[in-house]
Parts: sequence; structure tokens; C-alpha cells
Amino acid sequence: MKKSLKKTIAFLISATLLLSALPLSVSAAEAEGEAVAATEAEPVGAEETDSNVGAEEADSNVGAEADSESTGSNNAIYFEVPSDWSQNIVDQGVFTYLYDLKDGAMITWGAKKGKMKKESDGKYSFDLVEKGFELASDHNYFVIFAAGSTWSLQTYDLLLGESCLGHTASWTGNMVENPQDSNKKAHEVVWDNGVDQDKYGPRLQVTSIGNIVGKVAVGSKYELLVQFLTNMLSNAREYSGKDDQSLVDDSAAALGLGKDDVTKAIKETGVSVDWSEDKSSLPGGSTSSGDGSSDGGSSSDPGSSSNSSSGSGGNGTPAANNTGTGGTRTVSSGSSTGSSTTTGGARSVTTGPETTVLFVLGGMMVAAAGALFLSRKKREY
Repeated sequence: MKKSLKKTIAFLISATLLLSALPLSVSAAEAEGEAVAATEAEPVGAEETDSNVGAEEADSNVGAEADSESTGSNNAIYFEVPSDWSQNIVDQGVFTYLYDLKDGAMITWGAKKGKMKKESDGKYSFDLVEKGFELASDHNYFVIFAAGSTWSLQTYDLLLGESCLGHTASWTGNMVENPQDSNKKAHEVVWDNGVDQDKYGPRLQVTSIGNIVGKVAVGSKYELLVQFLTNMLSNAREYSGKDDQSLVDDSAAALGLGKDDVTKAIKETGVSVDWSEDKSSLPGGSTSSGDGSSDGGSSSDPGSSSNSSSGSGGNGTPAANNTGTGGTRTVSSGSSTGSSTTTGGARSVTTGPETTVLFVLGGMMVAAAGALFLSRKKREY
């Protein structure tokens, strides 16, 4: 009987020691699996970064070839450099900046992809088809010509359409205020007589201090007033030297709007303006050709000659936000839960089953101890 009891106790102790090693093995395997998963996830962000770098390098190399003679393609637009542009700056390169009012910049400000080719007659050309651009009839496109390694010289925004292909833009001799920075000026250019000037002329805009520049409006003039009140009124208050009454009256008058248009625009934008209809010099009623409300006056306009002299990219296409994060991974152990962040996507790992195993082992240890205690008591008895 004693031998049988001893064997039973020895078996229970051995089983307890053997099973106690299992949770440790399971936890170690899971920890190793998590480390492998984390290691595999990390290169994802690195690969994306590398691909972006390659794309930027490719973009900077496109159009970097030496100037060559034009083939006279009707898919190209031509530009006659203004007579007052420094030849030293022009020799650094002449470029085209294209943007779509709906979709944003088609060529990043300052990118070599916009480099133009020099023609035998001294003009510069840019073949849109060759560069992979297609103009849709239901979009509004604009072109700005620039020169210099930092695009320090530039023209004012000019509307562009398919009927402009094969034609030349040249300086009118006028300088206009940069809509985004009143301290800067841009050269006003127009297409030659083969293009409808009333449709494809300098873009009509309200500047940062409330002045009106350009000739051809895209959308209604009422919308331009709404955009001014929404995006530029605070700047105009600080730098124009005018009070609200004069600012609004002067801008609205230059746009051909009336008192009712201003009242409606102020109400639509919700902007607090110290403007009185009784004190206004504007004509009564509404003279706006645009009905209904505006689109809210988006401040993400990609053009507006916003990049003059700075070469900084202005309001062109924004850089992609590549954070490389891939979600949250939650790790729980038993009844307690902790969290950590990793790359590569959301993932959940639960390591609770070993808790149950520990309870079983504890019970077996207690049973073995009880059996040993009883055997000793029996011997003493």
C-alpha cells in the first residue's frame, strides 16, 4: 500500500512539473511570433518612402533635357519672354506651371517637368500631349509662365483651353498685383489674336487687400465676393489701410455688384463685417449675374500666382501625408489588457488560455501535498 501511494505521489509531482513548462513554451512562441510580425511590418513604411523618393527624383529629371528646336506642333503652347526679363535669369530656364481649378496643380511649382523648349525664333514651347496632359472641355485650366532656377520671374494667371494650343502668349506691357501678396507684381500676358480673348484671358480675381485684377471671371462675380469675405477680409483689414465699409464697397463696385449682393454675401458667409447698407455708395438691388449661393469660397485655390518670387510651392499640390502607421495592436494577458502601436495593420493577440492551465497545475500540486500528508498521518497512527 505504501509503495503504491508513493508511486501515485511521484506521478502527480512529475506531471505537475511537466505541465508547468507548457505555458512558458506557449508564451515564448507567441512572443517570438509577435517579434517576427513586427519585423515583417516595418519595411512597409520604408518601401513606401523609397518609392516616393524615386517618384520625386523621376519628376525632377523629366524635362531636364537640353533646349531643342521646336517641331511646330499644334499640341504645344508658346510663350514670348517679356522684354524686361533679365537674360541671365531666362538662361536658367523658362517653365510652365499648369493648374486645374477643379483638381489642383498639374505640375508642381518649381518642378523641372514644366521646362519649356527654346524655339529658333526666340519663343519657348511646351507640348502638352508630349508631356501627357489632356484638356477636358468641362474643366477650367490656367497657365503661369516663369523663369529662373527658383522661378523668380512669373506671369499672371492666364486661362487655357484646347483652342489655345498652337498659339502664343505674350506680355501686354502691364504689371498686375499678385492676388496672394500685394507687395509682388506679375506680368500680364494674353494669347495672340487667334484665340478668343473674352473667353481665354487673364483670370479675374480679388486680391489679398481687396483690389480687382484680371478680366475673365470663372463662375459668378458674386462668388468672388464671397471668397474674398471668407478668405481674405482679415488680411485686407490689416494691410489695405481701409475700413470695412470702404473695403466691401470698393471690391463690390469693381465687380459690378449691388447692395443686395453684399447683404446676401455677408449673411451667407457668416463673417462679422462693419458694413452698413445705408452708408454704402453701391447701387441698390442686385446686379449679380450669378443666382443662388456660392460654393463657400474654398481657400485651396492652386493658382492665383501665389508662388511669385518665393519658389516655395505656394498653394499647389500638397505633399502626401505618409505617416507609415498601420493601426493599433492590442495584447491582452489573462484579465489585464495593455495596448501598443505598431505598423502593418490592425492585429489582435490573446494569450489567456495559460491562466486555465495554471489553475489545473495548482490543483494537482494541492492534491499531491494532501496525499503525502495523509500517508504520514497513517504511519504515525
